[in-house]
Amino acid sequence: MTTAAGEDEQPETLDVSRLTRILAQVVAPVTVLTGLLFFFGWSRATAMFGYFGLNPTVLGLSTTDYLLGAQDGLFVPVAFVALVALVGSWCALVVPGPFRWLLTRRWLPTAAIVTGVLLLTNGLLGLFGSPALDGVAVAPLCLIGGVLVLVFVVRGRAPRRTRAQRRARAVELVAVFVVVALGLFWATADYSAAVGRERARQIVDGLGTSPSAVLFSAQSLGIPPESVPVTTCTATDSAYRYRYDGLFLLLEAGDQYVFLPVTWTRDSGSAFLVPRTDAVRLDVRPDGSTAARGSC
Repeated sequence: MTTAAGEDEQPETLDVSRLTRILAQVVAPVTVLTGLLFFFGWSRATAMFGYFGLNPTVLGLSTTDYLLGAQDGLFVPVAFVALVALVGSWCALVVPGPFRWLLTRRWLPTAAIVTGVLLLTNGLLGLFGSPALDGVAVAPLCLIGGVLVLVFVVRGRAPRRTRAQRRARAVELVAVFVVVALGLFWATADYSAAVGRERARQIVDGLGTSPSAVLFSAQSLGIPPESVPVTTCTATDSAYRYRYDGLFLLLEAGDQYVFLPVTWTRDSGSAFLVPRTDAVRLDVRPDGSTAARGSC
């Protein structure tokens, strides 16, 4: 028969292993991972096209577009978390002595509490959009760091001894996992949006050297001539009466093209959405091409 003392001495790994199995059953489904990828792709697309004043909902982007775009904003966060975990495990294995020495310092709990409270406060302020320390993923990382530091202090001050404390530890483990997971989710979404804005700036910087597009249309598209040079064809047998030069094809999505003038600026530029129909034709050429321009 198991004694009460024996129950108190049972390793906490039982709760950890049970929680791990539950989380694996929840997180493992492909639909959940696909949903996460879709969200990060949406965050990147919203920031990127929002830079040009475009709402992704009017672009007709497909699920595949969002999933492929998510890779751009996920690579660095995933690599960063993996490297931090790897370096931490190496330090714990190779240099355990300094860690033990550090844990015995009398000033450590006080310093850890102050640090944890400051980090947690900045993270909580970030939830309301006014962190003291701002930047890409700073607030969510502060939230994660503050919680982990304070958990470290609490566990050092109140070691497990009773069954009630073991249950409290299990609840604590779940809560910490939720906070850390949401913090990583928040940080990754923040980084994905930053990547989207950076990609937009790169597009604008390269407009003068990017492949240009010539748009031929059977009818006037109403694009202002001060934004894009317009040539009206006078030939009676011409299939396309209007030619628009100096365009950059930003995107082809759904049933429309999205163009930017090569002179686009954030202060005065406009993006043009043109339906993809038989009444329009597109001529794309690399920068510096000397190919003759087609007639209307």
